[in-house]
Amino acid sequence: MKENQTHKRYEKILMVGVLFKSGSYVVVRNKNEEEDVWEFPHKTAHWSEKGSHILEHLFLKDFSLKVEQKESICTFDVKKNGVIQLLEAYWIDYDDLDEMKIKSKREYRWVTLEEMLLLIMNDEYESVRSVLANLSFA
Repeated sequence: MKENQTHKRYEKILMVGVLFKSGSYVVVRNKNEEEDVWEFPHKTAHWSEKGSHILEHLFLKDFSLKVEQKESICTFDVKKNGVIQLLEAYWIDYDDLDEMKIKSKREYRWVTLEEMLLLIMNDEYESVRSVLANLSFA
């Protein structure tokens, strides 16, 4: 599919950053939510905004963490708020996790794959979780 055909198909792109260290992944949730629903760090972008700077800016803004977007993990069609979006998940490389502190109205925690599989996650992240569960090193 050509780039402009893909653009017409999707209104938005859900960019997901997967931060992995020593067998654990970062998951986030809104502090004020009554439900214990977790997500991967992400940013919804318009097609014209697509690029590595989206996730790099997200981690700098929300976690005070300088990162680099690496290779793609997976790409899926997902429905979020009634809109079909292209979900693109990427590995995130980091400089120094000792500097990591959340600055938004969210909280984060490190979870193992086994813990992640037991978490309640928003539906659009199930595909990413499934791919991570099937990776050989996970």
